[in-house]
Amino acid sequence: MPTKSRSPNGVVKPKIPLRRVPSDSCAVVIGQVLGEGGATVDPGTPYYVHQGEWVEYMPIGSIGNLLNLMKSLAAATGTSPEGPDVMTRRFNERCAWLSEQLVAWNWTDLFGNPLPQPYRQVDVLMGLTNAELVWLITHHQLAETQGERKNG
Repeated sequence: MPTKSRSPNGVVKPKIPLRRVPSDSCAVVIGQVLGEGGATVDPGTPYYVHQGEWVEYMPIGSIGNLLNLMKSLAAATGTSPEGPDVMTRRFNERCAWLSEQLVAWNWTDLFGNPLPQPYRQVDVLMGLTNAELVWLITHHQLAETQGERKNG
């Protein structure tokens, strides 16, 4: 039985090229205050914690992934009637899905220490800030869309 080749970062090397995305725009905002109706009262201070770093995604996904993302976003924005248990389950599903799509990175933690590789490591994603996780999900969708445009 043939063995799967491994990439330099120690994860399984995919059959198609990964999409590398610079992480310079990933900001963790401290001190942001939202008022009534979600309006920003104080924008806070953004800290660009992954400047000079990158992530590598699978550039494709399924229709099921897109539908699940839409459900997750609806639950997160309060436009869904789902309760906190369902929202927690959907969050866990998103992290599990993202751990399959996010294959490699050179990210460091908030003290500058290298983070473990994210591929199939849900616990690594659960240790990120909410801003980092939202950035990763958003930029995967962008990478996927760019990959589909080149193929279509």
